[in-house]
Amino acid sequence: MNLAWRAVAAAARVAIWFGGAMLFAAAAIVTAEVLLRKGLGALFGYNFVFSGSDEISGYLFAVGTSWSMAHVLVTRGHVRIDVLYGAFG
Repeated sequence: MNLAWRAVAAAARVAIWFGGAMLFAAAAIVTAEVLLRKGLGALFGYNFVFSGSDEISGYLFAVGTSWSMAHVLVTRGHVRIDVLYGAFG
């Protein structure tokens, strides 16, 4: 059982790194789209728009957050889970 728990903890550690990378990618996509639309668009009079950047960043945020929750569960970092750990051991 200890080996299985270590394997789950290792997978959760990898998932949190990918989740964080996805959050940074979502932020970079939104930042690039805003800078192109407001900065270069206003400067050159051309409308630069990434089609679907809000949808892509929303998906990255959702997947990255859900993968990061695995690490929170393994490290017992969630406040509501503490009550269950105290009750069930």
